[in-house]
Amino acid sequence: NISKDLNDEAIWDLIIIDNSLLVATARGINEISLLENIVIPNKNSFLDELNNKEIYKFMLDDQILYVSFSDGLAKIDFINQDINYISNKRIKDFQINQGRIFVNDSKIYQIISDNKLKSYNLILDKGFEFCVSEEFIWTFTKNELYLYNMEKNMNWSYNYLDGIYGDFIYTLDCDDQWIWFSTNKGVFYYNWGAYHK
Repeated sequence: NISKDLNDEAIWDLIIIDNSLLVATARGINEISLLENIVIPNKNSFLDELNNKEIYKFMLDDQILYVSFSDGLAKIDFINQDINYISNKRIKDFQINQGRIFVNDSKIYQIISDNKLKSYNLILDKGFEFCVSEEFIWTFTKNELYLYNMEKNMNWSYNYLDGIYGDFIYTLDCDDQWIWFSTNKGVFYYNWGAYHK
């Protein structure tokens, strides 16, 4: 048990990079060696900048680690040991798709540029978790799924009349053909690519 050596025992996300496991905690990022099964001290590390910050989510894209945390969104370049701040908006959920960065704070935005502090383009004015597949975004509210086509500015909604069983949708994920989601009545799959592509 190495949890006593972590910045905090509450772990919000994990990601493997090379031979290390990065751990998102309520008080910063910890690195665990997968070879030695120990927490690597990050004193005097460029990651010290994120100590005592709530770390929410990791995503790796093209050898760059994107991190959402209490002060915004950053990208970390381990080769150059550099942290570049993309947004100062508190973001718990984000996705990267085809080089585009989407963020969610109960509304879904796309970050417009990739320099300094960014401006945002509102995509959808609703939604909890979301997933992006090419030009499509899936999201949900309490008991309704939404599919939005960003290129054609079209949207569809699905609820109990369409076979969504349950009073609450808890989570979702998708790929270019399928969406899967959980409700208080189970896990469901839908082959949306057969109808919307």
